[in-house]
Parts: sequence; structure tokens; C-alpha cells
Amino acid sequence: MKRILVIVLCMLLVLGAASGCGTKKSDTVSDSEKATTTEAKSDSQVEGTEDAEKEPEPVTIVLGLAPADSDEAGLKAFNSAVEEFTKEYPWITVKSENFVYDPGTFIPKAESGQLPNIFNTWYTEPQKLINAGYVAEITEQMKAIGWDKLIHKNSLDLASKDGKIYGIPTNIYSLGLMINADLFAKAGLVDERGVPLFPKTFDEVREYAKIIKEKTGKYGYCVATRDHQGGWHFTNIAWNYGVEFEKQVNGKWVAAFNSPEGVEALKLIYDMKWVDKSVQDSALVGVGDWIKLFGTGQVAMVPGDSAWAPTVVATDYKMNKDHIALCSFPAGPKNNYALMGGNLFMFSKDSTPAQIDACLKFLKFVGQGPEFDPNSVPLLEQAYQELRNADPPRPITKGFSVSIDPELLRVHEELFNKYVNVNIEFFNDYYLNNFKNLRPEEPYHAQDLYGILDSVLQRVLTDKNVNLQELLDKAAHDFQVNFLDKIN
Repeated sequence: MKRILVIVLCMLLVLGAASGCGTKKSDTVSDSEKATTTEAKSDSQVEGTEDAEKEPEPVTIVLGLAPADSDEAGLKAFNSAVEEFTKEYPWITVKSENFVYDPGTFIPKAESGQLPNIFNTWYTEPQKLINAGYVAEITEQMKAIGWDKLIHKNSLDLASKDGKIYGIPTNIYSLGLMINADLFAKAGLVDERGVPLFPKTFDEVREYAKIIKEKTGKYGYCVATRDHQGGWHFTNIAWNYGVEFEKQVNGKWVAAFNSPEGVEALKLIYDMKWVDKSVQDSALVGVGDWIKLFGTGQVAMVPGDSAWAPTVVATDYKMNKDHIALCSFPAGPKNNYALMGGNLFMFSKDSTPAQIDACLKFLKFVGQGPEFDPNSVPLLEQAYQELRNADPPRPITKGFSVSIDPELLRVHEELFNKYVNVNIEFFNDYYLNNFKNLRPEEPYHAQDLYGILDSVLQRVLTDKNVNLQELLDKAAHDFQVNFLDKIN
């Protein structure tokens, strides 16, 4: 079976980058949807069809997996992958679009039948989408190809309900702290080997941020405040201060983050803004904004995970890969949790069994399934070489698979060790320590909680006279009335 390098490469650049961190729609993603259509070119049979004597029925699928318009290289690679796929499966017609999951626009699109057949979403979303009837069940298809036995049970359970499977988990991540090693060096915050002095606590984060601002004039820390990014980051900070966002009281779920611990965690942000002046000036910072700030060397620290490193370099800002480091998420006064999340593929409710089967064929074709395919090894090696030879070179960082196929895990580890092109000491603290005390995202309405916390953080960054307790009281009340009361 002949395939081209670009198939694997495009998925490493597109799906791999998008899957690390619950990315949301931002200024870096074009509002226009790039659609490509590759028509079937022949009626010839392909090896591996279920019935070699039976002509496959033509089927058209819409893949919501295409890169943004702005990512010209990734888009070219993706389109080439689609072209190769349709040569392999000539009865499948593929259309594609840059579908970025956004809770604010998803429901209208689902209700009006505008969803692609397959799309990528976050670990916080499956049960909500399943309960609303927006996604298709894929149990039969998963069992037919054995994928139900190759995915870690805890991850597969997130995409299942009542023993039925509705999604395909692809990865897990844990939130760490991204470091601009160049700014740390200029501020004298490196050891004798030039490795950044990674902050272990948020007291050290605050201290380092002040030093960086004083010695370099750049912002020490970036506080995200929109696209649900701010709430996502702040949740992990607050956990480590001892905050409980949702807890059960007498059998009912209660919003509890307006606690003394919540005020203390929020005061950290307030003090860095108004006392230390070590965070950015803008109070509206989403995904594209913090990527620009970090990618252009304007901020030294921002929460993130290993998938963000190639994303930052691949932007128009072309950050030097050797200036990126990643450490474990800092501890607070009470805890040392790292937020655990992940991504998965789901299928629109209107997808037919034939369309679901065709989408699964595409995932397998581009190496996005949980099973090891020996044919993929030379392609992966070529892809790693392309990443190393890109202009600028993309950092090769380690992802974390949900597959339990031992051969797949072994080969991926060997390939990473062979082709890694970053100073591993810049990442070892994250790899060795950040998975020791994981905590999943809040169980109910996590994305809605993040949106409310975004507004809280915006207020902290714009109002020097804000009363933090009153601000959290109102936020907790709004979350209780608008969301938790509806599930009690």
C-alpha cells in the first residue's frame, strides 16, 4: 500500500498540536472554513474490503479536521493526505473543513445539521453531547475493528454511556507551565548548565515574574482571560490553594469556590497585576493572544502542555524552539495537582454507518487509531525528519497516548528518543513529575465554569478597587443558579 510522508506529517502538525490542551477558537483560526473536495477517481477494489466480490457503495464524508487557512503548510499536507486516501478508497468522496469545537456555536450547528461527520472535542464534553443526542453511537464499528480493546478503559469510559461507545479518545495531557528559557537566562534565572530554574510553587512564580519584569522589561506571567482559557488555567491554580469548585452537600451539587482559599488564589493574580505589575496589560487574552505574547518573547511564563511547543513555533511568530521549556505545574499552599484533560473524536448524529466506517478508515490510514501498524514506522521516521528540517525547525516533544497496545507504545518511545531535537533537560521536569498527582476537570459544566471564571479574571485585571470576595460570591451564585441547580 503506497502512502506519502505528508499523511503522517500533516496529522502530527494538525491533530497533534490541536489535541494537547483543549484549544478553543481564537484569532489564530480563520473564520472561513477551508473546504476541499476530492472526488472518487475509479471503481477499483481495494485490498482489505469486507467482501472483495461486492462493489462498495459510494459514500461522501465531511472531515472536520482540516487546518486553518493561515496554516498554509499544514493545509497543503492535509489536502495531500486526503488525495492519497481517496486513491486507496476510491469509492469515498471526502470534503473537509476547519471545524474548531466551540461550546458557544456547537449547539446551533448541531440543531441545524451543519456538523461535519467527524470532529475533535475535549474530555469535558462527551456526556453533555451524548445526553443531548448530538453524537452517533459507534459501538458496533469499534468492536468490528477491535479498537474497543486497545484504548485505556478510563479514557474510553469518558466517551461511553450505558455500555455504548460514542467517541474515540486520542490523547491525555496534564497542564504544566511553559517557560521562555531565553527570558529566564536574561534574568539570571538559570543554573550553571543554562537550564531554567523552574518555579516549584506559586510563591516562586510570583517572585520570578517580578525579577523578569525588572531585569528584562518583559512580562513575567501571562493571565489568560477569554476563550475559556483563563478559567481553565485558574482552576488548576485554585485547586492548589485548596479550592473546591463543585462539591456535594446533602446529595446536591454546590458551587463552593467563593471560599477563603478561592479569595487567596485570586489575590495572587491581583497582586501580580496591581502590586508587582508583572503580568500583561491587556485584560482580554485568548488563545491567539497568549500565543502571540509568548511566541514574540513578550511573556516568560504561561500554563500549557507539551503539544503547545510545536504550535507556538509553527505560527507566524516562528519562535526559536530552543527558547521553549516546560515544567510541572507549580504547587500552592495546600496541594500540588496537575489538571488532566484530553481530546477525542466524535461523530455527528446524522452520520450514517457507512460514513462512520469511512471516517474510521481515514483515521486508521493516517495513523490516528490506537493500534500499531508496522507500515507506519518508516512514515513516522520521515515525518520526524521533516519536523526537524522545517523552517523554522519544529520542536519534537513527547505526547501521551491512550492506547494500551504495548508495541505501539514501545515504537513511539523509541522514535521519540531517536529524533528528539530539544534539550531534554528543558522538559524533563514536566515528563518526570507532572503526571504524579493528576486531577480531572470538574465533573459538571466545566466549560461553563471556565467562561464564568474568564469574566472574574477580566474584572481583576481592570478594576484595582475590586472586592475579591464579592466578585467570587457573585460568580459562584451565577454558576449555581444557571448550571448546578439544573442538575440537582
